[in-house]
Amino acid sequence: MFKKLLLCIAVFGGGILGTTDFFGTPCFLGQKAFSAQYGPHRYWVQFRQPYWREQQFGSREEMESSLYAWRSNGWEVQVFPSPNGFTVRYRLMQWGGSRICDTLREAREWAAHLEDQGYQPRIVDHR
Repeated sequence: MFKKLLLCIAVFGGGILGTTDFFGTPCFLGQKAFSAQYGPHRYWVQFRQPYWREQQFGSREEMESSLYAWRSNGWEVQVFPSPNGFTVRYRLMQWGGSRICDTLREAREWAAHLEDQGYQPRIVDHR
């Protein structure tokens, strides 16, 4: 019974010590799963704009191109006629991707840049 258990562990689980990783170096089972699944550590800077912003447009054509861009990227848009053309209100409630950074410092700098522009940033692990 004990020999069968050891054989099952060795064949199906790589044993307690594991086998080799992706590059052929010996490793423990937990390390093998980690190194094969994840590469270098990277950071994904995301943003959203939960508060309404407004922009004035003088012509319908100018407004339509902006509306298409906003809507295709998931922004919520409201259009109102105004004396000088159109007023458009827009916001982004869902988190959207902005940039993937190699270092946490670079991710924090980009998040600060987005925050200076009035967006709500967050940094997420991207492996």
